[in-house]
Amino acid sequence: MCHKLLVAKISAYGFDDLSTGLVKSYLENRQQRTKVGNELSNWIKIKDGVPQGSILGPLFFNIYICDLFFIIEDTKVANYADDTTPYVGAPTWIEVSGKLSSVAEKIFTWLSINQMVGNADKCQLIVNIIDDSLYLNIREETVFNTKTSKILGVTFDNLLTFESHIENLCKKASLKITALARMSTYLTLEKKKRLMNAFIKCHFNYCPLIWMFHSRALEDKINNLHKRCLRIVYSDYNSSFDDLLKLDNGSTFHQRAIQSLSTELFKSKLNESESKIFLKNQCKIKTRKRNSFRSRVVESEMNGKSSLAFLGPKIWATLPDDCKKLKNLDEFKKEIKQWRPTTCPCRNCRTFIHGVGFID
Repeated sequence: MCHKLLVAKISAYGFDDLSTGLVKSYLENRQQRTKVGNELSNWIKIKDGVPQGSILGPLFFNIYICDLFFIIEDTKVANYADDTTPYVGAPTWIEVSGKLSSVAEKIFTWLSINQMVGNADKCQLIVNIIDDSLYLNIREETVFNTKTSKILGVTFDNLLTFESHIENLCKKASLKITALARMSTYLTLEKKKRLMNAFIKCHFNYCPLIWMFHSRALEDKINNLHKRCLRIVYSDYNSSFDDLLKLDNGSTFHQRAIQSLSTELFKSKLNESESKIFLKNQCKIKTRKRNSFRSRVVESEMNGKSSLAFLGPKIWATLPDDCKKLKNLDEFKKEIKQWRPTTCPCRNCRTFIHGVGFID
């Protein structure tokens, strides 16, 4: 990140000379060196970048790359910090590849102009069809279609089942549960609970809204791991999973994900969320059972019935009226933690009879 270019962009966005001068003073005349053991390198002047760990660092970076999105057309972009993911939907691969190739070239050209380096060898391609022959040429690299791609710690597959992601979470959690079992006889109950919360539950608390509506088989696998962990923590190998949850004063990971989803819906209701996933009910006629949100129109189970946009409003309708009437986010978070969803409309919670299907 070039300091002169950053100051110029801040000025272009309308900041006065005093503000840009303050930013310039903050960035210039900084030095760094490296220490290995008792040895120190010479001081080197920092010509690019921002101080690591600073509060202003992420803000300056966002300002610096903001104009990148002005040049992107015909595609949408998901961006978080320095992770930029263009995506596009079209009827044919020819249209998709053409748009992605075009936007990739624009991004790499922008990076070069703005004195940044893009790594084409780190690019990934994932298409919603299984065909290993599909590829994109990005600069001098050939990027082939893959079945899975990891973005910000979440593994996406081409059919959005999230099987690979959850299988990986379960493997990590299982290894740590095994380690907890080995040392459990030497630990107090309080220490075992801390280890469970810090090193095992944390895996399933990361971005649950993305992968929460997965298959019933994966839900059973997660619950079995959770039950196994609770048995070790409380040294109780006879109680049912429900009784162990009551003993822990906790809930299943799926229930916690529903609580998180309810919080996002509440933020959307208060207009405190920038998400456009949930559609508000525009009907002006108020009734006692009127839902604040409406589900999107979808065609089938495979085409939307397991999405946040479709299930979110239905889950909101199951919330207690006292929670939905609250006006403060902190109060809602406090109340929602005490709520245990029992009528979730997702396929993991609906009654399923083999050979018949889901029973509503």
